Amino acid sequence: MAQDVPHSLPRSVRLGCALLLLLVSLGMSVEPYLVLADEATPGTWQIVVGDETLPGRFNYPVDAAVDSQGNLYVLETSNFRIQKLSPDGKPLAQWGSRGNAPGQFWAPEGVAVDSRGNVYVADTLNDRIQKLSPAGEPLAQWGGAGDAPGQFSGPVSVAVDGQGNVYVIELRNRRVQKLAQPDGA
Repeated sequence: MAQDVPHSLPRSVRLGCALLLLLVSLGMSVEPYLVLADEATPGTWQIVVGDETLPGRFNYPVDAAVDSQGNLYVLETSNFRIQKLSPDGKPLAQWGSRGNAPGQFWAPEGVAVDSRGNVYVADTLNDRIQKLSPAGEPLAQWGGAGDAPGQFSGPVSVAVDGQGNVYVIELRNRRVQKLAQPDGA
């Protein structure tokens, strides 16, 4: 049986243990909100809004990833951060700020989690991919501005396969790059 969620212009959908994540714009607003659906109770939806700087509240959430324990990692472009939520939607951690130092972001657009729980961020306006530990500590980064192999121009999406290869979609270079893990990462 299909369930309708009130929305316009859906951005992303991710499935996790007890959660369905849907990033949407409500009505005529261009501000996205996070809608959590409880799979155990079909037809129940929680629209998370409010002070966007608090844990569990969001300011322009653009992507999300789910780890092997069902934790949800929500990437917020306008708050320059990642929030980690438990499988039942409770805030567990948050990290990131605006900037270009390791662990900081500038208009991030994509997030992925590998089998070890490491988090990968497409740090769009910094033209790089960052790899963070499950606790949010910077581990490695790839890229820099350019169009040579290993360089980026507007990376907007990231994925990691079972062998640890990192795949990056770039907006301005109009390509997908496959990258190996850097030494020691």
